Amino acid sequence: MVCGQDCLNRLLPVVLMNAAGCASVALLAQSRIYQKRAPAECVHRRKPGYRWETAAKLSEVMPGAGGRSCLERYEYAKHGACFGFDPDAYFGTMVRLNQEIKESEAGKFLADNYGNTVSRRDFDAAFAKSWGKENVKAVKLTCQGNPAYLTEIQISIKADAINAPLSANSFLPQPHPGNCGKTFVIDKAGY
Repeated sequence: MVCGQDCLNRLLPVVLMNAAGCASVALLAQSRIYQKRAPAECVHRRKPGYRWETAAKLSEVMPGAGGRSCLERYEYAKHGACFGFDPDAYFGTMVRLNQEIKESEAGKFLADNYGNTVSRRDFDAAFAKSWGKENVKAVKLTCQGNPAYLTEIQISIKADAINAPLSANSFLPQPHPGNCGKTFVIDKAGY
């Protein structure tokens, strides 16, 4: 399957975390399982102040940004404040990491398997092709529903590596691999 730009822009939610466990960047898209309403605590949050150029790039990787979902406000308040990033730096880092993940073997695996049931073993093998087998432990997969749909990917990144291109030295093992079983469904792009 060849995946066009629209397909690539719908990678499942990914949250990157630093060594202290403080989530730093969310690479987001929408899955039919993904929460579409703004969280209650988000409704009254102030919009993060970022430049128009940043907003344009952000809307390409976070379809809910700038809309009624309040997703960018929630993500910035929860994760951006953790590092003390200003909104442009936070969302700029998010866009950059999103692109790096999409261009990796793991990103290609996700894009090639939209709408399919896949195995955790095959996902891990794709991640390992890009960054090494030992770094598979940095990935936590979250699934919901029956059948299990992949709804979130958390990748733990060392705090001192967040501003550099991803490499085998960027990752930090997590204690829990997530709740996805041996197989799960990657939602169709455009559902």
